[in-house]
Amino acid sequence: FLCRSCGHADNADVNAAKVTRRYHRGEFVFSHGQPCSGLFCIALGTTAQRRAEPELPPVLVRLVSAGETLGYRGVLEGPLCAGDAKVLEPCVICHIELALMQRLLRRHRALAQRFQARLATELAAVEADLARVAWLPVRCRVARLIVGLAERKGDGDTQDGVELALPMNRRDMAELLCTRPETLSRALQAMESDGLLSSAGSRLAIPSLRRLRQESTSSPA
Repeated sequence: FLCRSCGHADNADVNAAKVTRRYHRGEFVFSHGQPCSGLFCIALGTTAQRRAEPELPPVLVRLVSAGETLGYRGVLEGPLCAGDAKVLEPCVICHIELALMQRLLRRHRALAQRFQARLATELAAVEADLARVAWLPVRCRVARLIVGLAERKGDGDTQDGVELALPMNRRDMAELLCTRPETLSRALQAMESDGLLSSAGSRLAIPSLRRLRQESTSSPA
């Protein structure tokens, strides 16, 4: 993310200043209302990012996995975090402090443009999710989420016999899909009855990822 936008000297400064830390499941990378501290780059694992609005509890809006970043909105907007990021599975995360990031943004126009492009991409994803909530049945949304999780784990090219450990509980899944936990449970039970998957606790067995992908792209009736 940074290397393609900054010069050799600035990349050396980043490598010298970055702090790498391991996080355990359930830990917060940052919390709502605390001062923005910089950029977080996920090297391993998955986190759940929640967004908070005045007088409303935080809502899970997206998953952030290896190769993605957290906190770039705070670097641009500041001074306080408008949500939180909670670790769903063990993570390795690199942190680059706010002062250094802001200095790099002032110095490198290309980096500022990449930040703006990232914000635009996130906005487009939010708009697409809103459209899916409006038009797609819960079952299709569940299938899309499971396929996406398989792809995050590197199983997206595997068509048969995929096993997946869900990084979140059913309540978090329902929140991410904008539905109720009991509605999610009924959708999963129906998919299991149809042979699309089987579950045992937090683990899913998917006989055919191809069939599940077809389910996820079904057009609304």
